[in-house]
Amino acid sequence: MIELKPEDKERLIAFLRTNIETNIFLLSVLDSSEPGRAKLVPDASFYAAERSGTLAALIYVTSGGLCVPYAPNPSDLKPLVRSLRTSLRPRLLVGPRAETDVVWNALNNPASARLFRRHRLYVLRTGQLASGGHPGVRLAAARDLDRAAHFAACMQSEELGLDPRQVDQNRFRHRVARLIANEQFYVLPLGDTNAFQASASAQCVEGAQVEAVYVPPTLRGRGWGRQGLAGMCEALLTRFPMVTLHVNEENHSAVRLYERLGFVADAPFRLISL
Repeated sequence: MIELKPEDKERLIAFLRTNIETNIFLLSVLDSSEPGRAKLVPDASFYAAERSGTLAALIYVTSGGLCVPYAPNPSDLKPLVRSLRTSLRPRLLVGPRAETDVVWNALNNPASARLFRRHRLYVLRTGQLASGGHPGVRLAAARDLDRAAHFAACMQSEELGLDPRQVDQNRFRHRVARLIANEQFYVLPLGDTNAFQASASAQCVEGAQVEAVYVPPTLRGRGWGRQGLAGMCEALLTRFPMVTLHVNEENHSAVRLYERLGFVADAPFRLISL
């Protein structure tokens, strides 16, 4: 087991590009890393297992407890997890289903998972968008912060059963503000509310990943999600060759929406929250 260093960046990128669709998030992490630092990524680490000097498996771990595994052969993760077992304490474990299950099972974690969900990765490429977007969809601006942060917290409360404002309100608000400043947050204003909002926090030359799609409950079932996401994807596909997202397979209305827009089902994912 090794912790990858800045000089390993290019071979790590080459390894992740063996499955670009699956690894948009991790590629975006590396795309935003800055040269000259002592670590590949501040407040996070890439741990890897090698075979004959070639990368075989990796686990990305942040100081906040996010854990993301990847391995073409999921069993290659087992010795890596054994090496990390005493220090690996994920709060959120998410990634390709086979790899994530290997990590979870190898941890022998006595704590019951608060959430243990089957997700599915969906991919939309240039020319596949099946519906035009609402012309009012735009990048969020600083003046949108209060409303955007409120609805982002509502979305997370619904999706993960935990209001991030109760954990660290200032940190959560700062994250939304940073997404807005980095032009990674889209809104569809409607009067004094947002009919739709979502972020594309993972962006790299290979593509962008959409997350935190949200329509207020009183506006659902009226087409705002379809029009909003279509407008967002129109904008993203002028800059990136593909857009990805992953969705809880039990959320049938969301699955139908994404498929109607032209998203194609791809790899099975897993989300485990403690």
